[in-house]
Amino acid sequence: MIRLFSLKQSPSTQYLFDKLVLDCLDAQLQIGGTMDANQYNSDDIIILIGGYREWNKLQLPCELVNPIINQYLHSNIPIAQEIAQDATSYCYTPREFMPILDHNGYFALVGSYNGKHIYVLPDNLDSIKRLFENHIKPVLYKQCLIACIDYIKLFGVENCVVKSQTDALNTTDIKLNCTTNYLDTTVSIVSFDGYQEVNKYRIINAFSKRFVDRIYCSDNYTPQQVIVDLLTIKQKTVALAESVTGGMVASRIVDVPGASKVLLESAVTYTDIAKRNRLYVSNKDLLDYTAVSTQIAQEMARGLLQATKCDYALSVTGYADKNIDFFNGMCYICVTDREQSQTVKQYFTGDRNTVREKMTNTCLYLLINFIKNN
Repeated sequence: MIRLFSLKQSPSTQYLFDKLVLDCLDAQLQIGGTMDANQYNSDDIIILIGGYREWNKLQLPCELVNPIINQYLHSNIPIAQEIAQDATSYCYTPREFMPILDHNGYFALVGSYNGKHIYVLPDNLDSIKRLFENHIKPVLYKQCLIACIDYIKLFGVENCVVKSQTDALNTTDIKLNCTTNYLDTTVSIVSFDGYQEVNKYRIINAFSKRFVDRIYCSDNYTPQQVIVDLLTIKQKTVALAESVTGGMVASRIVDVPGASKVLLESAVTYTDIAKRNRLYVSNKDLLDYTAVSTQIAQEMARGLLQATKCDYALSVTGYADKNIDFFNGMCYICVTDREQSQTVKQYFTGDRNTVREKMTNTCLYLLINFIKNN
């Protein structure tokens, strides 16, 4: 059992818990309260998110400051000295615990107590990702007899539909699991020691045939990573015009290293005036069709092609205000190049932020498909 404790709900906590569940690991999450390491089984793995400042939340014996922290304290690295000095104020660790200094300046502690692996991790998303991949995952996989994990990414399928298929394909040595985040679904195929390669590929093929029209990647990549990779390979660029999403599509793409080579421009044309002045949208069409319409989405995309030298253009306009009643969650997305064009009308449910997140992911998915086919 992997027991994950956090003093508060946070993106770091949610990421790590989702990752453990996705990889078919037996994990339990507790938010708030205290934790006594003595009450759990000797083969349990305990992860405390909150960093060394919260070390006193673990009821472990307090000894002298770990000598490795002292090494940081007396090092010639200013950031290490500063953090180690801070650590001595909060953190008295058993001597066998190993501090890990993240390059962002965060401490993690890794060690064992009464046979239990214990990790004390900083509440920082980037650090959590690196620490999990480099230090935690190898131990967990070995203990849980995991041989390998494959991934499939698909979009726009309800989680219950995907789960019914994954449950039907599960075997004793190959387990499938899925998580969905704003219409974007990650399926993990976890193979345990002793599995047969031919059985794994039979299962993967069976699943892929069921959702062939919705699969956009056969690895654990985000939609924006796929877009940057596709555009880099094709040596093409994209420009964006966003209204209702307010720059969220561009922000996702910019998160990916190498985005500067493929994202030519992004314009947040939130008002009618901006649409007219920046994208040459017709004032008459704005009056006749309103800003949220097929015609305006297409004119926004064409305006990008006219104003820039981009190879692909994407525009999105819609409503994400629940006070608009019938029209709430409605949007138009246009993806185009200089020869082909596709415009899609979609409806989404949820609060304002949920609707905008779904719109953003849909924009990314449609862009992936358009790039692949044109």
